[in-house]
Amino acid sequence: MRFCSKPSGVGAVDPSVDKASELAMDTIPKLLRRNSLIYGNQVAMRKKRFGIWWQYTWSEIFLHVNWICLGFLHIGLKRRDRVIIIGNNEPELFWIQWGIQCAGGIPICLYVDCLSNEAKYFIENSGAKFFIAEDQEQVDKILAIKEECPEIQKVIYWDEKGLWFYEDPLLMNLNDLENIGKEDAEKYPERVDACIDKTRGNDTSVIIYTSGTTGLPKGIIIPYTYVLFYPRNGFKIYNLPPGADYFSYAPPAWAEQTMGLSVGPDYPLVISFAEEPETLQNDIMEIAPSMLFYQPRLWEDLARQIRIKVDDASWWKRLAFRLAVHEGYRKLRAQEEGKSLPLLRKITWWLGDRLVLSVTRGHYGMKRVQLCTVGGTSCAPSLIRFFRAIGVPLCNAYGASEVGMLASITQQDAKYDTVGRPFPGVEIKIEENEILVRTPGVSGGYWTNPGGFSNKIKNGWYRTGDSGYIDGEGYLVVYDRVDEMIRLKGGAVFSPQFIETRLRFSLFIKDAIVFGDEEKPYLTAIVSLDFGMVSKWAEERSIPYTTFVELSQKSEVLSLLAEEVKSVNKLLTKGGRIKKFVSIHKEFDPDEAELTRSRKLKRSVVNNKYEDIYRAMYEDREAVDMEATVTYNDGRQGKVKARLRVISV
Repeated sequence: MRFCSKPSGVGAVDPSVDKASELAMDTIPKLLRRNSLIYGNQVAMRKKRFGIWWQYTWSEIFLHVNWICLGFLHIGLKRRDRVIIIGNNEPELFWIQWGIQCAGGIPICLYVDCLSNEAKYFIENSGAKFFIAEDQEQVDKILAIKEECPEIQKVIYWDEKGLWFYEDPLLMNLNDLENIGKEDAEKYPERVDACIDKTRGNDTSVIIYTSGTTGLPKGIIIPYTYVLFYPRNGFKIYNLPPGADYFSYAPPAWAEQTMGLSVGPDYPLVISFAEEPETLQNDIMEIAPSMLFYQPRLWEDLARQIRIKVDDASWWKRLAFRLAVHEGYRKLRAQEEGKSLPLLRKITWWLGDRLVLSVTRGHYGMKRVQLCTVGGTSCAPSLIRFFRAIGVPLCNAYGASEVGMLASITQQDAKYDTVGRPFPGVEIKIEENEILVRTPGVSGGYWTNPGGFSNKIKNGWYRTGDSGYIDGEGYLVVYDRVDEMIRLKGGAVFSPQFIETRLRFSLFIKDAIVFGDEEKPYLTAIVSLDFGMVSKWAEERSIPYTTFVELSQKSEVLSLLAEEVKSVNKLLTKGGRIKKFVSIHKEFDPDEAELTRSRKLKRSVVNNKYEDIYRAMYEDREAVDMEATVTYNDGRQGKVKARLRVISV
């Protein structure tokens, strides 16, 4: 392990080294062993601790993985035993997962904001025997339910702050586990290699739980063939060099399994980690990675931050930014039309990019970025165009937890309303407006419910449940879930997700849900304002308020939101526009089951919870009285009463 005040560069990785033996490297443990032998002294990870970047080579990482593997074997982990991990993206989480895989176990990562009762469900559903927690907060969650989860044999943590005086025999420090592994490494020097040799491509690499938008989360069995299909097929289309810098921020419970935890050792990448979630932006700025992967909501928040910063700048900086972005959009339009910019326009674009936009990218850690991808759900084309206009190569991607990453636009594509063409080896077709796929990277089915997965297979094709079409150039367009496409009384068909993503691109709207059905003549919506942006807007105009509830119902704010809804209506057909909306008195919250842990709307829950608002918008009422139970961060609950106005657009 080395450290430096600023991250240093790394030696180039030879892209031809592993190609001849790619088929033999069919599991993550085998790749880790290969990397320690071939790239041993090259930097593989960086982690900022107390303001200093600590660097770890592949050899150092493989040592930790060895010790953790042997430590787990010593305390009783057997092949196919499940181990739950809950923590932020940190080197220790990666080492632990890889150590479990080397020992033949099956890791399961959870979201860090998972509650105790949710953790209990995952423990019971998976039959996990060990629980790995990052810190005191996560340890307290499992200790609160330990009597209800007698199958848990050990709780292992790696951040001991606040845990010094915990004396529960269930607890073990990661350092102690590694020390056991060190001792066993001297006694059984060939044991880890023997375990790694036993791993096979069709072994279960990890279990990923679905977000649970339509019911309880389902565990998806992910073999190594699944996680390695993307780095060896799909990832190649981006033309990134091996050894590229990747900043790990996607949740390990979801996308990070196909990014840092698999692409990282296979490609390989240099993976960096933030000191704390709160220091993410500054840490990214120091690293200036080649690659970023965020969920749509994070890209929406980042676009909002950039525009807020611009609005706060002096008048001449605002003018310079708008002129530079204008030239960026002009360049995009030329690319979309397959034309070349005139020489004068090339010069003005170059000046704007060099003097203004490059500074903006540098401020957000994107001065060296070669690829930015968005996954989870589709994002608005206007969001992709905005980032492309400022020089950030944002790419839409499409996939499903059951079959992995399937398609993506590239840095050169200009089809922003699509999710790109299928990756090499992936076949996609449309039947009755539903997207069907066939891919070698398919999952092993649902844990404890194998029949639930086989029901989704039709003649060898997986039924995604998504609605879409393939255009004349082979690009895939995704609308929404098939069962969420709605037909209005007049016959117009609409996609709620299509409208909601465009509403969220507004500076002032943080979230939205759209309503309608075959008995209703028009659409309605509930919108949740972005408190930070709207409060700033109100203060600039001397509009008094005291709480979120009061601000959400101010006449000036409702007029502001109405203009945002009108701008989205212009993108919709006349028969499928929003006619009424309500500004809700709070933000949607995962702790209240309104969002999943991956920040997707739980549509059925929201529909039932706010049924009174839904009815009021269709009953021509001017307002609706709401009394709601609010769950605070510390678990306490309180009542919020509000009179919400129904606004006609």
